[in-house]
Amino acid sequence: MKNQIKDMNEEMSQDAKKLGDDISNFFEFIQTSYTLASDSFKNELQELEQQLLECLMCSEFLKTLTRKSDQKDSKYEKTPVDVSNVSSSDVLLMVRRLKESNLSLVYNSRFSQGSSTFQNTEIVAVRNKMNEELAAWDEKIAIAENELEMMKDLNEKLKKQSRDLEDEEKERDEEYKEELKKKLNEIYKVCTGSEVQVADPLLMRVAIDHTIQGILVEINTYPRKKVKELIKTLEAEKKLSERKAEEALRAQRATERMKKALSPAAKKLFACFMNGKKKKKFCTLAHISHEYYRNPLRTTVLGKRIAVFDPHPATSSLSFS
Repeated sequence: MKNQIKDMNEEMSQDAKKLGDDISNFFEFIQTSYTLASDSFKNELQELEQQLLECLMCSEFLKTLTRKSDQKDSKYEKTPVDVSNVSSSDVLLMVRRLKESNLSLVYNSRFSQGSSTFQNTEIVAVRNKMNEELAAWDEKIAIAENELEMMKDLNEKLKKQSRDLEDEEKERDEEYKEELKKKLNEIYKVCTGSEVQVADPLLMRVAIDHTIQGILVEINTYPRKKVKELIKTLEAEKKLSERKAEEALRAQRATERMKKALSPAAKKLFACFMNGKKKKKFCTLAHISHEYYRNPLRTTVLGKRIAVFDPHPATSSLSFS
């Protein structure tokens, strides 16, 4: 479990590093794209400014032409033209030139207006597109930051769990060592027979090994037949003690059953004696005790059969609770 948590922590840290690198690359890409877009935008603005300057220069030039024509007209007004010397071809030529100049003026004005409106619409479209892209990148950055925060929180939780597991393992190791020390002390006391507490477990082990080796040497010195007989006697004593314990337990259970069965009978008999009533289905205490000592395995009290087991009926006593 601890290794799994460590692996998960390492994976989370690697993912966090990758995410940080991606975010840094993302920011660099945004900066580069922004610089490129700003440079292109600046170039476009410079071109537009140049075109506007050209248009202004054209308009100024046309204004100068109109002023000159006005001055000429004023001169002509002051000095009346002699129409007799002017031919029809000259008049047509002048009209044609005036038409051409008017057409060029109209064309230049329309071209300047169209180019300016087109450039304005292009600039607005580019700005809107850039704003949309920046908003999308901002959303992506916010999502990436939220994911990074979640990964950091998960990493902290996993670190806390690993610390808790390490603390639990340390506590378990300490408890296990304390239990081993207690068992070693008990074995040392049994082997050496001394109540002196020894702090060093190595010394206790050496003493236990020494006593065990001495016991083995003594066992080897005895003849094998005697050892076998001794083992048999020990096993027989063990079995006898187990049987005695079982018999005592059975006797205890039998007495408890008898007490439970006789307690309501004693109450009823006491009530009958107090009221002075004697019924055939009840029997006296002497009769109950006589029947119990005659046949302890089957005794009838108050019309009920009680299973009793008593290994020593002669020494048992009948008691009512």
